[in-house]
Amino acid sequence: MNSAVEKARIVARKAGKFVRSLEWIFAVPHTTRASSFEKEGARNPSFAAGGNVEMAVRAMKERAAFLGAYREAFAKLRNAVRDVLFPAGTWRLFRELGVNVVSTT
Repeated sequence: MNSAVEKARIVARKAGKFVRSLEWIFAVPHTTRASSFEKEGARNPSFAAGGNVEMAVRAMKERAAFLGAYREAFAKLRNAVRDVLFPAGTWRLFRELGVNVVSTT
C-alpha cells in the first residue's frame, strides 16, 4: 500500500475516524441500512404516498427507473468507466468518491 495513504489512515484513526477502502464501498449495496442503533421494527420506507394510489404508483415507477439507472452506472464504474453519469439523487458515491451525477437544474 502507498505509504502516504497508510500515514493518512493512521492520522484519521487517531482522530477517531474510520477510513473505508474502495473495495468495501463497492461491496456494500447502496440500499443497506446503517448499523447504528434503531428501535426494533423501525420503518424504512422508500417513499410515502399518504394513501394516494396514483402517487404511490408514480413513486414506484420513479424508484424503479432510478434503481435501473443506478445499477447501470455502477456496473460501468466497476468496469473502470470513470466518466459515467449517475442518476440525480445519488448521494453516497458523490460524497465519498466524487462520481458525476446528472444535474436537475
